[in-house]
Amino acid sequence: MPSIQFTLSTKNTFAKSITDARVWVFAMDAEGKVVGNKAEWVIGGKKDGHPALESGKTENFSLVVPTSYVSPLHLGQNPIHKDYHG
Repeated sequence: MPSIQFTLSTKNTFAKSITDARVWVFAMDAEGKVVGNKAEWVIGGKKDGHPALESGKTENFSLVVPTSYVSPLHLGQNPIHKDYHG
């Protein structure tokens, strides 16, 4: 199944540590149709137990979102190629 990797960056501007945060990412195609989504704990969470984000710190998070979208490039139909008749 195709997927898209997202990298999110967050900075804790609060005086205290952030102990739990969950993100939900939606991937959309050019027409605005949702072709994939994923929710994941990036800070805290009971199952994974990601560490807290300390005050003033910045952290990057990577998520891989499975998607139903297959671009013409994945199908071998390069829309830039002169022989493409999509």
